[in-house]
Amino acid sequence: MLKSSPNALIVLNEGTDDGIHDLDTDDTLRVDAQGTEFVFHINDKLIGEVTDPDYASGEVGLYVESFDSPNTHIHFDNLSVRNFEVSVLCNVNALTMNVRNGPGTDFSSSHYIKSGDMVEPVGRTADSQWLKVKIAGGDEQGWLFNSAGYLSCTPDVKLLPVVTP
Repeated sequence: MLKSSPNALIVLNEGTDDGIHDLDTDDTLRVDAQGTEFVFHINDKLIGEVTDPDYASGEVGLYVESFDSPNTHIHFDNLSVRNFEVSVLCNVNALTMNVRNGPGTDFSSSHYIKSGDMVEPVGRTADSQWLKVKIAGGDEQGWLFNSAGYLSCTPDVKLLPVVTP
């Protein structure tokens, strides 16, 4: 991935992937852009992630080129741009957890959840330390501390939007 600035092209991430098919089979590239985070998949396999603070908001363009094969033909049979939506689910591993009214231990607890419960995060703090979650069986929301081992989330919570209390 290259970043085009007025002064130069800057390499944000580079590499190859063995999952790219030969010429007789189509490949699928998916780029999920959420604020400063970009997540890249080829044929539904995660191949890389990039963070760049210059892309917190604004427009993103697509430009494809082969540097090592100047006469390579690159085409798109299907290109779609849509709002980014992700569904993350987390399994609670801790014996019990406080669901708080805000992202921090200074906020009071509104509910408790226990090991084996499932929660659906709808957002996160910028450092991913706290997750804003839906409380099961209702429209209420609260915050959970996202410490290693307390929650198992799929896919990664970095795909969630950053939200403020």
